Amino acid sequence: MIPRTTRGFNLRLFLSGRARWATLAAVILSLALTNTASAVIANRKISGDMPAFGGVVDDPSFQVSPDGRYVVYVADQYTDEADELFSVPIDGSRAPVRLSELTPPMSPGDSVEDFCIAADSSRVVYIARTAEVNELYSVPIDGGTSTKLNGALVTGGNVLVDFQITPNGLGVVYRADQDTDDVLELYSVPIAGGTVTKLNGPLVAGGDVWSFGITPNSLGVVYRADQDTDETVELYSVYLDGTARTKLNGPLGIGGRVAWDYKITPNNYGVVYRAKRESDGVYELYSVLITGGPSIRLNGDLVDGGDVGNFGITPNSLGVVYRADQETDDVWELYSVLSTGGTPTKLNGPLVDGGDVWDWEITPNNLGVVYLADQETDEMQELYAVFINGAMNTKLNRPLADGGDVYEFRITPDSLSVVYHADQEVDEKWELFAAYEGKGVYLPLVVR
Repeated sequence: MIPRTTRGFNLRLFLSGRARWATLAAVILSLALTNTASAVIANRKISGDMPAFGGVVDDPSFQVSPDGRYVVYVADQYTDEADELFSVPIDGSRAPVRLSELTPPMSPGDSVEDFCIAADSSRVVYIARTAEVNELYSVPIDGGTSTKLNGALVTGGNVLVDFQITPNGLGVVYRADQDTDDVLELYSVPIAGGTVTKLNGPLVAGGDVWSFGITPNSLGVVYRADQDTDETVELYSVYLDGTARTKLNGPLGIGGRVAWDYKITPNNYGVVYRAKRESDGVYELYSVLITGGPSIRLNGDLVDGGDVGNFGITPNSLGVVYRADQETDDVWELYSVLSTGGTPTKLNGPLVDGGDVWDWEITPNNLGVVYLADQETDEMQELYAVFINGAMNTKLNRPLADGGDVYEFRITPDSLSVVYHADQEVDEKWELFAAYEGKGVYLPLVVR
């Protein structure tokens, strides 16, 4: 709202006609420039003063706590080439506090290799490499005594940097060759320290735990290991207290293995995974209850040479979308299927010779899929949306310039718009465009 009175006199009484509006515009511009000139953005250095040799390290760099109150960073702030861990309030209300206060102190060549802040922002968990050994520590984010989380390591043992904090912030899960050198096993421990629990079962000679994921409800872990047969990597679930350990996959033949990209359903009930049953290299898609039971194959019958590639689970856990050369070898198409199994539905439209689906994403509302494909013209990548049941397949981009492509895209959180990066109007002139809901225009992403 424009003030009628400025500097003690009434503009409306003083001005009339065009002169009034011209002068008002000049006054508004003057006020805007005055306000802009006087508005100084608050800016302060929050890391400690660095010595000539010091600085914040590029990797693992810095993180802001989930509650927005603290910044945690790694720097050789005190000792040259000793990369230590610090926290500081983001408002600069106090000086940085060193979190990696260890005994003996970190020396040149020692470093914090990685760190993670708990979801409640109360603690920081980090890997410190001292005397060429990686160990795991926990410390309050505002400073205090660091607590070693891992158990005693055998000579040559190390904790790996792929540790995870449970979503509820109460525990930490980590891999280490803690008990036997070069044998990687899986452990859980309370975030503030305490009893360490081994999660995997006894490993066959040559066996290792290769990866793991924590359930969204923080109660259990799913892990991959060649636990029972060397070089046959299988899938297991276990509670964080080490009980109820269960093999999840069905029987695997010689050379069979579960792939690295298994996923736990958001509702904690199941696991979706890819596996090859034999040494033929053919990966298929399965789902299984997290408590164990029969594995259900989700993909349709594959042609000779066919494989299932990447896949995703809908946010409501009811559906699975996957990419596969299911019907024609080396022609990659997109399918959806219930997570409990059933007949898959092809989502893409008919592909031109040489065409493939290249990238895709499930909409946040569970109802649709957006994908990139050279569906109509070979080597011209375009953007499409389709309901997850295969209905209303629609191209989202406008006609592309000769040589044009859609390069990447993002779906808005409300699922009503898709922003994409393309040289749509002029070849090699990359710009941003949006496909969105408008009058008489509906994207196939929302049920009405």
